[in-house]
Amino acid sequence: FVPVSVCREMGLPFITDDVFTVKSRLYMSHATNQLTVEQAIMYERIKLFLLSQRAYLIK
Repeated sequence: FVPVSVCREMGLPFITDDVFTVKSRLYMSHATNQLTVEQAIMYERIKLFLLSQRAYLIK
């Protein structure tokens, strides 16, 4: 699955029919104190991506 925002940015076709839209909540753990450095970096990248795309992800 690719977020609609990525499809728009890359000029890819996507379905706009609500029947095919996935609607679910996204949860990220706050238990980051036991992550390795690499895991913490990836966690922050994912968090920043989701926050930057929230306008496209929230309907």
